[in-house]
Amino acid sequence: MVETKRLEQHQAPLYKESELETLVLVRDEEVAAMLEKQILLDNSAKQSATECYLVGDFANEDDAKKLSKVLSRYVWDVPVIASEVLRDFWVVYSSNGDWNQSVRNMETLRAKGVNDLWLVPSGSSKGVISLGLFATADGAEKRLKALSEKSIEAELIRRKKYRYGVKLIRSDGLSPIPDNLDGFKVGENISIRKIAC
Repeated sequence: MVETKRLEQHQAPLYKESELETLVLVRDEEVAAMLEKQILLDNSAKQSATECYLVGDFANEDDAKKLSKVLSRYVWDVPVIASEVLRDFWVVYSSNGDWNQSVRNMETLRAKGVNDLWLVPSGSSKGVISLGLFATADGAEKRLKALSEKSIEAELIRRKKYRYGVKLIRSDGLSPIPDNLDGFKVGENISIRKIAC
């Protein structure tokens, strides 16, 4: 008996009869009208397609945020985005946070024949002695090797530089955005370029 019930369960239909669509024959003229209507719908969807733009090219994130605030009057969502544009390699003699010690370290380096150096006077790197900034890792490695031959234990810091812009997502073109950029001055021209969404 148990086996018979299992067979009955597997033979049950995989659909509900009330949910099946009814197939209806359609005349050629009706098919042509439906296709024409679909083409019109597709064209209107293409016209209202979303396009994305990057406005501004700022070295400073705060400038991009100012622009974002200005553009938020015209566009609801104007995020600031960062793009990495450059890496550089900084050879340094580190600091322990004591300015007087950094000055003594500088004198020691000069006594060992290192004259191409600079003591960072302020900021987060205050007291660090810069021994060179290089565009490639190879240049920095050569400098480290030359310093090592003079018994100087320098460090290599890999840095990234970013540029900032404001992303605009629009389906109705850019107007009135460009007209309102003229009054926004941050020391450089503001560019607008189309980007992938």
